[in-house]
Parts: sequence; C-alpha cells; structure tokens
Amino acid sequence: MTDRLNTLPGPLWLFGAYALQRLLKWLHGGIEALVLHLEQGGGFDRHDLAVRGTGLLAAALPLLLGWLLLRRRPAALWLLRWYAGLKALIHLSAIVLPLAAPGAKFPALLPGLLLNLTLGVVWFALLRYLERSERLADYPSAEKVRYGWLFVPLMAAVLICCG
Repeated sequence: MTDRLNTLPGPLWLFGAYALQRLLKWLHGGIEALVLHLEQGGGFDRHDLAVRGTGLLAAALPLLLGWLLLRRRPAALWLLRWYAGLKALIHLSAIVLPLAAPGAKFPALLPGLLLNLTLGVVWFALLRYLERSERLADYPSAEKVRYGWLFVPLMAAVLICCG
C-alpha cells in the first residue's frame, strides 16, 4: 500500500490533505455542536440524526475518493474529475451570485469573492490536471463502465459540504 501511496503525483497528495482536513473540520464542528445540543437538554430525533449523518457522509466523500485512488479503482479518476468540476463550478458561481443581489456592498463582499475565486481556480486546475496528466495515463480507466447513476449522490454531497 505504501508503494501505491508513493506513486501518487503531488496534486493528489494535496487532495488527500484536503480530504483529511474536511473530515477533521466536520468532526470538530460536529462534536462541538453535539456537546452544545446535549448541554441544552436536547434529545435526538430522526431528522437531527439524518442531517448529522448526511453531513458526515458529505465530509467523508473526499476521503473515500482518496481511498479509491489508492486502491486504483476504475471509477476513482472519473469520480474525482466530477468532484473537482462541481467544486470549481460552485466556487466560481459563488462569485457572481452575491454581486447580483440587490443592495450588495462590494467592499464587504471582497474577501469572500477573492476566496471563492482562489478556490475555484484551484479546483479547476486540479480538474485540468486530472484530465491531461501523463502520470495518470496508466491509471485504470472507467471509460467502458457506466457510472452515471453516481452523479446525483456525488452532486448532492458536494453541495452539502460546499465550504
């Protein structure tokens, strides 16, 4: 397994670091919210558990994609391309939407706009790398297998953990 890990190119290492960061960030926020909820005497209903479980699955998705890359599964690059493309689309569209709002004050929006622009460019660069990299040419391809049914859950998970 370590030899597979060592063969991954640099951008995929960065994606792995991102995946761990997302999961740890969610776990930290989730535990903090859970403790606060319990301190206030709150119980758990099905809706609350469903929301927390969906958030956990969405935060764990990048980690799952990293694991699929390590296992050299044919769907791994296909799913990672979709994930990177959707993240780029979300961040780049987050630049336009606040500006279209009535009464938007540009100086107050500038930090968020710059952050979304930077993250959108980073995700788009990863998408282009995944499409054109010669180091990934020997990776198993999912071209002959149909994974279209995975698009809807992937898009939902990306939208949930869009941060």
